[in-house]
Amino acid sequence: MIDRRRFLGGSAAATALAASAAPAAAFRIEPAPLAEAEALLAARAKACRISSDHPRILADVRTLLAGKSLPEPEKEKALAAASCPLCGCPLTPS
Repeated sequence: MIDRRRFLGGSAAATALAASAAPAAAFRIEPAPLAEAEALLAARAKACRISSDHPRILADVRTLLAGKSLPEPEKEKALAAASCPLCGCPLTPS
């Protein structure tokens, strides 16, 4: 008869060996199909047209940058890189 300690020790070793044999495939990142990606972009564009928050958010970013001791080119670069936290679109027109 096998005692509990040997059984659990053997089970743990077998599980660790099996887990290390192959990479886990439970989670993986896959690109969205084209139709779904286009639908997401269309929804974002619609939200941007409806939203009047972009000018307010851009003004808030300018206020935050005004308090920083950055050179003007760095401030402009930060403004150009700013995106809306609601829809993800850039805040400045391209």
